[in-house]
Amino acid sequence: MLRKLPDPQIEDCSINLKAPVGLHQCFERQRSSGHVQGSIHLKAPVGLYRRFGRQRSSGHVQGSINLKAPVGLHQCFERQRSSGHVQGSINLKAPVGLHRRFGRQRSSGHVQGSINLKAPVGLHRRFERQRSSGHVQDSINLKAPVGLHRRFERQRSSGHVQGSINLKAPVGLHRRFERQRSSGHVQGSVEKSNFSSA
Repeated sequence: MLRKLPDPQIEDCSINLKAPVGLHQCFERQRSSGHVQGSIHLKAPVGLYRRFGRQRSSGHVQGSINLKAPVGLHQCFERQRSSGHVQGSINLKAPVGLHRRFGRQRSSGHVQGSINLKAPVGLHRRFERQRSSGHVQDSINLKAPVGLHRRFERQRSSGHVQGSINLKAPVGLHRRFERQRSSGHVQGSVEKSNFSSA
């Protein structure tokens, strides 16, 4: 005997696989009370372990991931405890070995993130946004092969925070770009256009 459970939210999930893939994918949506939509496109053979989890969201959550080149990828894209509008877009346009954690936790405002990788890179990046109550926007463009360990953290901000980082030459870079406990308007721009070793 089948029993229909009451479900107040609207869920729309679209997954397109256009090439032979070995795929372990966990696409979870738990305890959401708003509109949840997800789209995943795989256009090249990939060995992929991805966990795309959305938990305890009460607003509008939309995610789009496009893989256009063969990659070995371990990606954890988590959105937890968000009460506003959360949107994320990740585009991989070159073969990369990538471990990325793109976490957004405890946000109550509008959070948008965009990351574009246009050259083969060995990258370990932790991109965290925690406890933000305002508008947070980030854009990171990598246009040259780089060996990069970057921690880009923003914590406990209550105003408008915007950051832009452009890397235009191969660099060996260890940079920690932190903004903590800001209560006003914070804007940062860092550009590397020459060969350097920081």
